[in-house]
Amino acid sequence: MISEPGTMIEITTVIEWDMAHRLGRGYKSKCKNLHGHRYRAEITLQADRLDSHGMILDFGIVKQICKGWIDDRIDHATLVDNHDSSLVTFLERQKQKYFVVEFSTTVECIVDWLAYMLQFQLNKQLGEDEAPTLTRLRVFETPNNWCDWSGFIGPKSKRLQVIKAEDKLNAQG
Repeated sequence: MISEPGTMIEITTVIEWDMAHRLGRGYKSKCKNLHGHRYRAEITLQADRLDSHGMILDFGIVKQICKGWIDDRIDHATLVDNHDSSLVTFLERQKQKYFVVEFSTTVECIVDWLAYMLQFQLNKQLGEDEAPTLTRLRVFETPNNWCDWSGFIGPKSKRLQVIKAEDKLNAQG
């Protein structure tokens, strides 16, 4: 229990993964070439109450949910903008792991997308009423370059509802 009404507690954990991408959509610099990074994410979760053990959530559970989702989908994979059909064709021919998204694969777009995907996974695994709220996500693309996301994704978020609907469709098909 937290002593004062309105008080919030935050925990942060770090996860890392390896992922390739390239910037398309007419991008002219060297990042238009397929390349990879060792990504690092600092995930901050917030709650207004602690569980019976005095925790927001066990760090092992946070990693199991968040790192588990990342490992299954994008670790040692290529993140591909859905406009980059030639890259998808190449990766399929080479039998490589890839994940298609509907945005340019800049770190700015990745951090925003990842925030919603991780909050959805927390809600799905723990229940919307029990899951802590992701309030900050920092994604490092390199040791010297990162992007910060901060906000509040409530269970009624329209974007979260779309992700939930897509997840149900994927489970059925």
